Amino acid sequence: MKDRMKRWMLALFAAFALTLLLGATVSAANGSVLLGNVRGEGSKYYYRGYRVFVTGYGRLEITGRTVNNGPIKVQLRSRDNKDSSDGGHKFYSVNYSKKEFRYYGVMRGPYYIWVDSEDDFYIYAAQYLMSNYGGLTKGRAYTLTGNKWYTGVMPFNEQWGNPDWYRFTVTTKRTFYVYFQSLGTGYAEIRLFGPGIASAGMVLKVDNKSPFDVDGWQAGWKISNLPAGTYYLRIKRVTPSWKRTSMGYWLKWK
Repeated sequence: MKDRMKRWMLALFAAFALTLLLGATVSAANGSVLLGNVRGEGSKYYYRGYRVFVTGYGRLEITGRTVNNGPIKVQLRSRDNKDSSDGGHKFYSVNYSKKEFRYYGVMRGPYYIWVDSEDDFYIYAAQYLMSNYGGLTKGRAYTLTGNKWYTGVMPFNEQWGNPDWYRFTVTTKRTFYVYFQSLGTGYAEIRLFGPGIASAGMVLKVDNKSPFDVDGWQAGWKISNLPAGTYYLRIKRVTPSWKRTSMGYWLKWK
């Protein structure tokens, strides 16, 4: 009995280790604090850098404050900490005493947070893991069940042109709805493809704008009187100049 229990525990541990190795979502790590009110010394001559390790797909939330409660700027750099052609995400002022956060889509691996502040400061970062469903091509589009939320991630430093594809099927001519929420940085576009829609697709606009700013958007679209068939949703960054776009998002149709 003891040997059987030992083998079972070893198998469970091996499965858990494999999950971590492959970068899959581990619910126990959700909400993990990667930097918790870490204090740093301000300087007008250099940036202070911190390495964090993200354990899976999801969003990274970053904020900070100076000792004197003034502005502080942060920059998320690439996973290899190189100041590449895109230079990482640009600087943003944040202040967690005012509940100001910056959100980035991330995947498993190391990231580097650089801080710019002349005053002494505190920096805070936490990860929130999310299942990543979108397919990279139309042929590999993920199937959506009606009236159910699905999550996806567009990670920072991923190839800018990589889209997320989803599909769903309606069996009769009808009106349906598409809903979308996001937390992140940058700009993206959503298009609907399918029967009764031009081959270039229908752009789903937020506040009548496309591309839309992904920082905290919540939107719903009514798609009227389209025929039965299979429909596709494509979410993507729209030009290389917006390759710093990254986000975690929620998507459903009904």
